[in-house]
Amino acid sequence: MSWDGDDWIGLKDAIDNDQLPEKRGAYVIRCAPRGRPKSIRRAFDVDKTGVLCFGMTASSEGLKGRLTIFYGAAGGGAAAHAEGQRYHCLGYHQHGFCLQSLQVRWVECATKKEAKEQELCWFDKYAMLFGELPPLNRRRG
Repeated sequence: MSWDGDDWIGLKDAIDNDQLPEKRGAYVIRCAPRGRPKSIRRAFDVDKTGVLCFGMTASSEGLKGRLTIFYGAAGGGAAAHAEGQRYHCLGYHQHGFCLQSLQVRWVECATKKEAKEQELCWFDKYAMLFGELPPLNRRRG
């Protein structure tokens, strides 16, 4: 799966409407005000898909738990999610990356290894296109 398809869902809607699976997998979060991806200047080019971060989970919390934790941290809560905390602490919400504009895509994976491989594949493709990681990710994987 690529991150530039059409099947995105609002992160808050996915959480509120119980649409996230309680299974392991990989996910990508982007900013898309009014449903249109926000362009982000990167080292090599402009990311017109608005990707903010990639992640994965292989724990019992599943995608539902992990993305709920991200959202809580991004909103300023004490939740332990590095990218969510970075979103809040760096003030993304004050610079046109409104929390309600965040969208998510995910892929369910059968194993932890499969989830990690998907996440690493996205990191590698993104880095080749843009010369760096997505803005909220500090390290690959």
